[in-house]
Amino acid sequence: MGFLIGLVSWVERRAGSAKAHASSIYLFVYYLGGSPWGATGGLFYSRFGWTGLVAFVAGLTSAGLLVAWRLYYVVPLSIPQVVPMEPPMP
Repeated sequence: MGFLIGLVSWVERRAGSAKAHASSIYLFVYYLGGSPWGATGGLFYSRFGWTGLVAFVAGLTSAGLLVAWRLYYVVPLSIPQVVPMEPPMP
């Protein structure tokens, strides 16, 4: 669960002022992607047994590690400095 929270915060930081929108799209795609991959895992299990399912999960894990490795080298965005407003002139 901590991994998911870390990714959501990363997406929000990259989103700038559209944090809620970016977070909702990320979570939508996250859960939407879980359904087809879960069903595909079931197909691998029914066709190839445990060996096929383990190979499928190993392939997904490898793809996830490649994406994480690529994202590791993305330059982080700087956190904008909040400039305090001056009080109005009397």
